[in-house]
Amino acid sequence: MRSRKNLKTCDYNSIPQRWLPITDNVTMSDSSQLHDFNLALTYTAGNRQLARELFVLLQQGLPTQQQAITESYQAGDHLALFRVVHQLFTSALFCGLPTLYATVQQLEQQLQRGTQPPEPATIAQLLTLMTQIAQLPPPPFSD
Repeated sequence: MRSRKNLKTCDYNSIPQRWLPITDNVTMSDSSQLHDFNLALTYTAGNRQLARELFVLLQQGLPTQQQAITESYQAGDHLALFRVVHQLFTSALFCGLPTLYATVQQLEQQLQRGTQPPEPATIAQLLTLMTQIAQLPPPPFSD
């Protein structure tokens, strides 16, 4: 049987900073910054097909994840919310979505602290980003 880690014992801050995208000066309305295909290529070792497939899979799962985030947040189920958010954390990194990654990272940190519910503004920002990303065209197969 798999053991479950306490949210407070997870140390996601141990990820080397060189692996994390730079998110300064990125706005949600700037669609060119929502998806950085070159960043995705970095994490997929230059495999364009894999980077594209991961992005398309992420897009396909966004409606279900948005619903799960909304339901778990409204129900006050922070563990369920953390699970969905953590899936997005990894997906955002490998898909080259720096704004989504930064927002998810902020929400994960709020959930890990566990001292108060996540901020409604962070949830709203996350859901907005997810909607915007779902509407982006998939990356090309080649240059």
